[in-house]
Amino acid sequence: RISSSSSPTVRALSYGPILAIHSGLVKTWSSACATRHETLQQSELHQAAIDVVYRCTMVLATECKYPPGYFSDLTDNNDEELEIERNDVRDIIRTVSGSDDSSPNGASLLILENILRACADACAVGDALLPPETAVHTFSSLAKPLNKVASLLSSNQTNTVYKYLLIGALRTLGDISETTIRAFEANISRNVIFPVSRLICLAS
Repeated sequence: RISSSSSPTVRALSYGPILAIHSGLVKTWSSACATRHETLQQSELHQAAIDVVYRCTMVLATECKYPPGYFSDLTDNNDEELEIERNDVRDIIRTVSGSDDSSPNGASLLILENILRACADACAVGDALLPPETAVHTFSSLAKPLNKVASLLSSNQTNTVYKYLLIGALRTLGDISETTIRAFEANISRNVIFPVSRLICLAS
């Protein structure tokens, strides 16, 4: 409820708990892997915590969307509070997806997979004139953790999890790019297209 509040100030109260739960997940997951022992209760708790972190993060990403007409007049000043919130949410997405983990962590990789799947579903090529800006914003936030996965794959080319994540990310990037190119061809207003195309560059 906090992360879905209509108030940015209230939504910000969820940042700390989300990051704290993720930090605890990373530590307990590493510990369980080190001892090669995890009870069913621990496994269910891990899955529940992963789901909470993923869902709250996606809600935050959806709530910090640009309001309609935000880019209609480019001479207007930015909404600094909104831009700060969007940057904060980007940092949270990166963190819970493993960008700051000292070593590969199963919990972060599962959260990364869930976020990637949500972005892929939202941005799949269809009848929409443009992919949702919030989905592209979320996807572009994954550039750093995905780059980390790519670096890991270079030293462990048999890891099917890393390959799966990267192939999925490239397919999503292709879908977003294809839809955006179609938007240019359909003569949609540049003020509508540019916010999405800018995020594509960040994702690349």
